[in-house]
Amino acid sequence: MNVENLLKDRKRGCSGILIDALDLLVKVEKEDKNKAINLAEKIAKVHESMAGLVKTLKLIKTKSAIEIKKEVEKSNYFSALNLSKFLNDKNMITISRSGIVEKSIMLSNPAKIYVLISRPGK
Repeated sequence: MNVENLLKDRKRGCSGILIDALDLLVKVEKEDKNKAINLAEKIAKVHESMAGLVKTLKLIKTKSAIEIKKEVEKSNYFSALNLSKFLNDKNMITISRSGIVEKSIMLSNPAKIYVLISRPGK
C-alpha cells in the first residue's frame, strides 16, 4: 500500500487502514521521525471520522511506529479471539467489512453469516 492509495481508501475499515498506515510509518520513521509524524497527521486528517485511527496515530509522537503496530496487532488479535467465542454455532450479523470481524469468523464456526453493507465516505 502506498501513501496515495491509503489516503484514497474509502472501502476498508479502521483496523485495515491503520495497519497499512503503520507499515508505511515504520518505513518512513527509519529515515526521519519528523516525516513520520507529519505523515501520521496527514493520514489522520484524511480519515478523521475514524476515531481509533486518529487517536492511535497521535502516539507516533511518543512511541515508535513498530511499537505501536505491535500493540495494535495484539489488541486486534485478542478482540477477534474474544468475539469468536460468541460465534460458534450461532448466526451472526455484521455491517460491511471489518478486519477484526473477519479474523473472529476465521477463529470460530458460525452457523450463518449475514453481511450488511455500509458505504463510508459517500
